[in-house]
Amino acid sequence: MRNILLPLLILVAIQLNAQKIFELEESHDIQSDGTLYLETNDADVSIKATDRSDVSIDIYREVKGKVKSNQKFEIEIFSRDGDLYVREKRESNKSYVLSIGAFSSIDYTVKIEIPRGVSLDIQGDDDDYVIKDIVGNIKLNAEDGDLKLSNVKQHLIDLYIEDGDIEMEEISGELKLVMEDGETVIRDANLTKARYVIEDGDIEIHDSTIDLMDATNEDGSILLRECYTGDISISTEDGDVSLYTEFMDDASMDISANDGDIALMTKGKGYRANLYFEDGDVDLGSGYHIIKSKKRYKEVETEKSGNVQITIKVDDGDISLSHK
Repeated sequence: MRNILLPLLILVAIQLNAQKIFELEESHDIQSDGTLYLETNDADVSIKATDRSDVSIDIYREVKGKVKSNQKFEIEIFSRDGDLYVREKRESNKSYVLSIGAFSSIDYTVKIEIPRGVSLDIQGDDDDYVIKDIVGNIKLNAEDGDLKLSNVKQHLIDLYIEDGDIEMEEISGELKLVMEDGETVIRDANLTKARYVIEDGDIEIHDSTIDLMDATNEDGSILLRECYTGDISISTEDGDVSLYTEFMDDASMDISANDGDIALMTKGKGYRANLYFEDGDVDLGSGYHIIKSKKRYKEVETEKSGNVQITIKVDDGDISLSHK
């Protein structure tokens, strides 16, 4: 009888003990109008602009408990064309594997100070950010994490966050926000242009001036409170729209809702409104003239004069208007 040796295939996953502590504290040159590029994973990131002329980087990462990885943790820092790049270094021939045991954790903080005119280009995965006092542009792409942004002046803020909450205060310039799931609160903003594309989440804007706004929300509410607005376009699939606002000269407003109530509470300059509704009621406060009234359409204007034009279309929801 002939013996046959069958090949035995064994897949071995080698996991090296993760470094317990990584520390880095350095300063690097950057052009006064350059860009800081940052890539991190699962870190608490703090970025602040100051009067300094270089970039200060302070990174601390501590592994607590049983955490294993197939790669050594390293930070790569280099300059190119006046910009500065800071990113976690990965071995290109390995897919990154990180195993965290029960009752284990990683404390990972990144603290950066930059010159005031420097812009930011950030890529992150499961990071939380606190960013303040920036004068340059901000571009942030994060899969999962929260953002607090304050005192950002005059330029472009371009945000994409897959899942997380956002707080912004004292920002100005142009804002672009794309979010799949999360809540957004904005206070004391002065925006020349604002564009929001939200899949699932509420957005609140308080005490702000907005020259031009375009907002799309598939599942969530939109609230503007004590705002001063120019041209506004809002589209929602499932959610309420509540606007407490004062209009600029010759402003316009176009609101479309599939399933949700619309409440418009305004003051100052008057307006004329075209109201379309399929399944719902229209409630007018005092101070309105009804120009036309049909089964599913009303044209109204305020007693106060003004050049503001409003169009509201609702499939399944009520419309409420008041003006003083």
